[in-house]
Amino acid sequence: MTSDHVGILISDTVVEVLAGEGGARANLSAGMVRETMNRVVMRKPPLVNFVPRFAAKDTPLGNYTIREGDPVWVSSAAAHADPVFADHAVADTTISTRAHLAWGAGRRQCPARELASTVAAAGVSRLFERFSHLELALPVDQPPWRSSPFMRGLRSLPVRYELAQPVAPLAPEGRERAGRTGVRHLRPPTPPTRPTCPGRWRRTRPSSAARRSGTI
Repeated sequence: MTSDHVGILISDTVVEVLAGEGGARANLSAGMVRETMNRVVMRKPPLVNFVPRFAAKDTPLGNYTIREGDPVWVSSAAAHADPVFADHAVADTTISTRAHLAWGAGRRQCPARELASTVAAAGVSRLFERFSHLELALPVDQPPWRSSPFMRGLRSLPVRYELAQPVAPLAPEGRERAGRTGVRHLRPPTPPTRPTCPGRWRRTRPSSAARRSGTI
């Protein structure tokens, strides 16, 4: 389920960024990838319902009483949609709250939270680095979603894209200067100076005039 969760988190983050919803695009532009994903899981948690739990004892909940042994199905999506939570969770602040149920809570919190977040952050970062242009090929409300009692994710994510141009490798002298100044100078690779012929190097000989004058 962890790999499925990661795939859904990556695709949901891409949709949120491209749609410009919930401040996700602004946070990604600022280099705050994990903050972007945190806002996404609050708005659209990949794990919409947790596996059933069973009450260990009679527990009052509002106007109801959950009897010992009764099954309880906790919905993180419903909890996040509660106006008491939703109106304050994604405020206009630099850092949003981590007090949500996207990864569970307490002793039953997902043990792979940090690993899944790291993998998803790497995927989102690399995706937007590799493409100079990326946009949804469908209206934001039309991508096909797959239904499941536990997970909510896309069946596919149609996009239009343009690949970014590869960056030229840094020459040795550029690397040395970058190390001293903290600025990376990109230089194209230096072409070979020796004349060549197909498939092998060719040795050139100076002309007789050059030999007489001492120049080559």
